[in-house]
Amino acid sequence: MPMSLENDPGRQSSSQKQKLLVVSAESSGDLHAADVIRTLKTRHPSIEIDALGGGHLEAAGARLIAHVKELSVMGLSEVLWALPRILRVRKKVVKAIDENQYTCALLVDAPDFNFRLFKTLKKAKVPIVYYIPPKLWASRASRLKILKKYVSTVCTIFPFEKSWYEERGMQVEYVGHPVAEQTSDLAVDRKTLAPDDRKVLALLPGSRPHEIKRLLPFLLALVKSLKAKSLPLDFIVPRANSVDRQLFQPLESLNVTIEEERTLKSL
Repeated sequence: MPMSLENDPGRQSSSQKQKLLVVSAESSGDLHAADVIRTLKTRHPSIEIDALGGGHLEAAGARLIAHVKELSVMGLSEVLWALPRILRVRKKVVKAIDENQYTCALLVDAPDFNFRLFKTLKKAKVPIVYYIPPKLWASRASRLKILKKYVSTVCTIFPFEKSWYEERGMQVEYVGHPVAEQTSDLAVDRKTLAPDDRKVLALLPGSRPHEIKRLLPFLLALVKSLKAKSLPLDFIVPRANSVDRQLFQPLESLNVTIEEERTLKSL
């Protein structure tokens, strides 16, 4: 867990109840942020947490101010189509910032959404911890100037990122990759997926409804084609909690197993 969240970077005194804002605009971020929140609440049971997120953050104890499924879009055309909805979600987050005295804001990945909150958070004097910062070492390095201006601490998931950001004058904490932590004690009993004499093929259409709808005809054709060959093969597909299970009904009709929020186990 980012230690910067425990160092009380906010403006409140120790006698006041601490309140954290978490902004996770993607389903993967919802999962990763929930791990952080569970650990934080174990150490600080009285902390209050508001979040833009999904089922994982809610289950971890956060109060949702907006649901991440409202932001599930992919590609320019979908963004334009969903722009009013995206702006409504942003308005909810801004309203929460204006109406609450947050000790700190934990922004998770999703720079295109999160960067637009920087000025609002600074105006409200809310310190920003950026968990899984943008990969500026790979592209759009010009955004570093903006990040340095508004962000108190970046929490990186790759070891080399720590020195990269430090060399450019930022306060950095290396916290490790969340997927590595999630799989470190993941024991999969393969026999629960398929008998020893059969193979398992995982279908991974993503967590965005429109993306799944586009890929579904190809997945159906693939499953039908392979089943027609009478291969010793079973199929599974993980479903993010931001996706309506009904979308996978055509696959279920072909006896494809739906794994609820278990992408890593499916692999």
